[in-house]
Amino acid sequence: KEFAQAADLAQRVLAVHAWSIDALYLLGHIHRWQQQDDAAIDGFKRAVYACASCWPAHYYLGGLYHGKGANTLARRSWRAVQQLLNAACPTGLQYVPIELPSREMHHLCERQLASLADRPV
Repeated sequence: KEFAQAADLAQRVLAVHAWSIDALYLLGHIHRWQQQDDAAIDGFKRAVYACASCWPAHYYLGGLYHGKGANTLARRSWRAVQQLLNAACPTGLQYVPIELPSREMHHLCERQLASLADRPV
């Protein structure tokens, strides 16, 4: 929970490698853990922009969008996760460990999409 130190490290990496997927993804998490949803969305969106196949970033974007009531964006993000997992795309992450098993993540996205089926945009 050394958020300031972790954010500083991520910013230093970005100063050298402006599109480091690991640093952008980590910043998304740091902001999410601090309940700074808009900043978290920005971090994860930048990670997805840097590497469109980064399904973990898409997954967390879906959750953040859902929390804001942006169900169309949440659906889009979770569907992207399913498509990327089906295609076995690499995440682009090199240093940040992913502890999200792909099979379980696909199933979780199915459940989340089903829960949004009757909800408005």
